[in-house]
Amino acid sequence: MTLDVPPSLRDEIAFMHRGIDWNLREGHVRKRPGREYLERAGLVQEYRVDGVITALRQLLANRRAKALHADALRFAFDLFRGVPPDKQNVFASDYVEVTVVVDVSP
Repeated sequence: MTLDVPPSLRDEIAFMHRGIDWNLREGHVRKRPGREYLERAGLVQEYRVDGVITALRQLLANRRAKALHADALRFAFDLFRGVPPDKQNVFASDYVEVTVVVDVSP
């Protein structure tokens, strides 16, 4: 599954190219020094859907732009859609607060 990060979220969320080999395979698998450096600096982390959802939650905590929240909701839906059904229970204890504003003015 390929995920496209909406333009409004790209300053905060990005995925590394699949072609980048993050690990060395010399008898056993270990992380490349560049990966270790970036992880220690908090600049990258191993891909996990729950980690991306946490990053989204933190990003939206202090932002009120409706378009940004709409993009984040669509993106979160796309993320969740890619999770196998047997793994979806990981999100059962989490919640997502959604506020829907409907403009009914003529």
